[in-house]
Amino acid sequence: MINVGTKFFETALKKPDRPAVVFQNKKISYSKLAERVDAIAGEILSAGLKRNDMIGLYLPRSIDAIASIMAVIKIGATYVPLDISFPEDRVKYMLFNSGVKAVLTNSDLLHKASSFTNNQNFQIINVDDIPHTPTTKSKIAAGEIVYVMYTSGSTGKPKGVMMGHKTLDNLIKWQRQSSDCSNGVTLQYAPISFDVSFQEILSTLSYGGTLVLCDEETRRDPRKLADLIISQKVERIFVPFITLQQLANVEGNHPSCLREVITAGEQLRITPAIRLFFKSLPHCKLINQYGPTETHVVTFYELSGSSENWPDLSPIGKPIPNVQTYIFDHSLNTVPVNEVGELYIGGISLAKRYINDQSRTKSVFIYHPKTKERLYKTGDLVRLLANGDIKFIGRKDYQVKIGGYRVELGEIETLLSKHPAVKECVVDGKKNNLDQMTLVAYVVLKDGYVSRFKHASPYAELIAFLKKKLPEYMIPARFVILDSLPLTPTGKIDRKSLPGSIMERPQLMTPFVPPKIKMEIEIAQIWKETLQLKEVGVNDIFFELGGNSLLAILVQQKLLQQLGVKIEVIDIFQFPTIRSLAKKLEAKRRRNFSQTTNNSAQRYVSSVANKRNNARRRYAR
Repeated sequence: MINVGTKFFETALKKPDRPAVVFQNKKISYSKLAERVDAIAGEILSAGLKRNDMIGLYLPRSIDAIASIMAVIKIGATYVPLDISFPEDRVKYMLFNSGVKAVLTNSDLLHKASSFTNNQNFQIINVDDIPHTPTTKSKIAAGEIVYVMYTSGSTGKPKGVMMGHKTLDNLIKWQRQSSDCSNGVTLQYAPISFDVSFQEILSTLSYGGTLVLCDEETRRDPRKLADLIISQKVERIFVPFITLQQLANVEGNHPSCLREVITAGEQLRITPAIRLFFKSLPHCKLINQYGPTETHVVTFYELSGSSENWPDLSPIGKPIPNVQTYIFDHSLNTVPVNEVGELYIGGISLAKRYINDQSRTKSVFIYHPKTKERLYKTGDLVRLLANGDIKFIGRKDYQVKIGGYRVELGEIETLLSKHPAVKECVVDGKKNNLDQMTLVAYVVLKDGYVSRFKHASPYAELIAFLKKKLPEYMIPARFVILDSLPLTPTGKIDRKSLPGSIMERPQLMTPFVPPKIKMEIEIAQIWKETLQLKEVGVNDIFFELGGNSLLAILVQQKLLQQLGVKIEVIDIFQFPTIRSLAKKLEAKRRRNFSQTTNNSAQRYVSSVANKRNNARRRYAR
C-alpha cells in the first residue's frame, strides 16, 4: 500500500525542477514546494502538535493551502478543511465538534480566525509568518485519519466523516493505474471542503504532475474556466455535471488539450451539448465516478468512442479494486439482476466513523447479519445491469445534490423551523430549466406574523436567519408562503402537491413595478424564462428572485442570443435589477452605435480622399 505523503517527497527528489503547483502568475517547483511543506510542518511540530492531532485549515485557494495540506499529512496529523465562505456559526461548530488543536490561516483571515477561539482552546498559526526555508526536515509519520470532512446532516448539524489513510491510499493507487494523466497537468477545481479536492491534489502530486489552481471568479465563469484550461494546457479535470455542461456550452474553441474529464457528485446526463463537446475532442475520455463522502470513490464508468453512442444517463459502473458493492432489499437479501434495491458498500473504502457521533455511525455503518462484514448503507436506490454495471435510480430519503454537495433537506428544515415566525415548513428540491437542482422552502407563518409581513417580505428576514447557520449552497433559492402545507390522506406532507416550477413572484421588500420601456420588457422576459416566474419587477434583485451564478450565466447567454448584447457575468452582479441592467445595456448600445457611426464616417472620408488623390494622379499624367 502506498503512502501519499511518502510518494510526494519521493517525487520531489526525482523531479525537483518540475512545476508542482501553478496559481495565477505564481509557479512553484517540486523542490520548493517540498521545502515549503517542511517549513509549515516544522512550525506545526514546534507548536507542540503531534501525530493524530486535528488541525483546521482556514485558508483561501493558494499554494500555501496545498502546502499546508501536505504538511499536516506529513506529520501524521488530521486536517479539517474549513471553507472560508461558510457562516461563522457553522465553522465554530466544526471546530468544536472535531476538537482541533490548531488552525492554520493567513494574514488576511487572521482576525476572523482568531474570533473563533472564544471558549475554545486551540492555537492560531499564521502561515504568512512561517519562513519559506525550513530550519530542519521533519520526518514522515504514519497517521490514522487523513481528514475529517463535514457533510450535511438531517438533525440540523453537519456531520464529520473521519477518513482513514488506507482508504485514500487505495483510491490514489487505483487512480494512478487507471489514468493516463497523473503525471500531466490537472486542474484543481473543487474547494478543499469537498472530498474530490483530495483526489485532485494527491493523485497529481504523488506522481509528478502539475496542479493548476483556479480562483473563485474563474470557477464561476465557464468562459474564463475554459480559457484557463486552454492557456495552461490542462489535460485532466474533475468537475460536477453542471460545470461540464457549462463548459460544453461555451462558444468558440473547445479545450483540445483535455485528455480526461472525470465527473462526480451528481448524476451524469449526456446532453446534446456534451455529445458535441466530446465529438470535438476525439482523444478525450469521460469517466463517471460514484461515491458518498463516507466512502469516497467506489465505482467508475468510462465513456469512450463516439459520443453519439453514449447512453443518455450514464451508469455508475463497477467497483474499484478492494471495494465491494451489494444491492439488497429491506431484509438485506440480494435483489435479482435488473431489480431495484439499496446500494451497500464494503471493503477498504469505508470511513472510520462520524466524529463524536456513535449513534449516527451505528445507524449507517452496519454489520451484515450473516457474513459479519462491515457495510455502509448509502440510501441510494440502484439496479444491477446484466453486464455487471450499476445504474443509479435515485434516493430513498429526502436528500438532494446541489452543485455536487450532498444536502439533507431535514437540516435546512430543522433550522428554518427555529425562526420565531415559522409555524411549519418543508424544503424540497426542484429542477430548473438548466435541469439543475435548486432548493425551494415552503413556509406557513404563525398567526401573529401574517399581518407583520403583509406589506413587507419575509424573504430577507428568513434568508438572513439561515445565512448565519448554513453555507451558501444550502440556502433555498425561493421562499413560498402557504396558508397550509399539503397533506396525504395519512397526514404526511404531500411533497408531490407542493407548487411546481413556474411560480408567483416572491414576496419581496421591494414593491412590484412592471417593466415599461422596450429594453426592460425584453430583459424581464428573459428573467421570467430563466427564473421560471410569472412576473418580475424592474427593481427586483435577480438573486432575491432565486437567481444564482449559474442562472446568471444563462441570462448572459440569452441576452446575446435574443438581444445581440454581449455582457460579462460580473455585470449581473454589479447591475442586479432589470432597471440598472437595462441602463447598462442601453449605454453599451449607444457606445457601439456611436463607434459604428464614427467608423462609417471615417471610412467615407477616407474613400472621398482616395478618390481625390486618384483623380489628381490621373490629371498629373
